[in-house]
Amino acid sequence: MRIPRAAAAPKTRRILPTAWRAAAALCASVMALSACDRGPGPTRAERIAGAYGDYARRHPAVPTVTLTGLDAARAAGPVILVDVREPREQAVSVIPGSVTLGEFDRRDRATSATVIAYCTVGWRSGDVVTRLRREGVNAVNLEGSILAWVNDGRPVVAPDGTTTTRVHVYGPEWNWVPPGYEAVW
Repeated sequence: MRIPRAAAAPKTRRILPTAWRAAAALCASVMALSACDRGPGPTRAERIAGAYGDYARRHPAVPTVTLTGLDAARAAGPVILVDVREPREQAVSVIPGSVTLGEFDRRDRATSATVIAYCTVGWRSGDVVTRLRREGVNAVNLEGSILAWVNDGRPVVAPDGTTTTRVHVYGPEWNWVPPGYEAVW
């Protein structure tokens, strides 16, 4: 003898998995956009290292410096920190004491200073370092750039020199700023 099923059972089975998939997709999107370090997936530091690592593997001849190396270079002698990002990015915030690429290009290049270039994560600044080195400038790329800087708890400043927590991250896929900072794109 055949036992009839409850009418709602097949409908519930079809709706529930769809609802769970939709909820999981929404949750994954929110986690990715918020760059949360909790739960499965890479941490902000791992995302930054991975993005910069992709660049470094493709361009092994470009010399790099870590934040620790930057601190050591500053202690050893003069350093010029060059922000190669676009003006709209620099209008949000910069690393204190940095100059724009345009400002650097107008300077006398006869300097013994180490030039350290940065952008969002290190791709564009690496390309600039390649050009500067061809021109005879002692330039290196800041590994992880401004994203590594803020994830290390270091301050950024607005164009007027006041400390800010806003950081231009190029786009939502690069929103890897730590808690307490506001990503702008």
